[in-house]
Amino acid sequence: MRFDIANPVSKPWGFEFEYFDNGFISIWVLYLGFAHKSGYLERLSATSTHLHENKDAVAFCVNGVVEVRTENGPIMLKPGEHVLLESGSCHQIYTDFPNTILIEIESPSDRADIKRIEDAYGREAEGYAWDTNS
Repeated sequence: MRFDIANPVSKPWGFEFEYFDNGFISIWVLYLGFAHKSGYLERLSATSTHLHENKDAVAFCVNGVVEVRTENGPIMLKPGEHVLLESGSCHQIYTDFPNTILIEIESPSDRADIKRIEDAYGREAEGYAWDTNS
């Protein structure tokens, strides 16, 4: 079992950290939408459009509002709402709201199981990395 709250992974859209991993499931906390002092977002707050070939995930909105863009259309999540993202389903997580927090519960636990389809930050050919702007 691993808890890695002290080591957030910086992303172009915010940051994330692994809250729990027991080898079967992992729980990640995603923070999207850095707020400028004006109250507006400082920059684009969207993950890459990607899929996981071998794992399912549940995305649970804690704070803010997220739009989960899927091949079947967008799904809006408000605090307390969730969506199941089955393996092989292409998706992107986007927000217009500052200080948005999302929890992802993934099974099986495999952070390398990511295939980027489209990315506004030029990372299409890259897998997941544990360094800055992964």
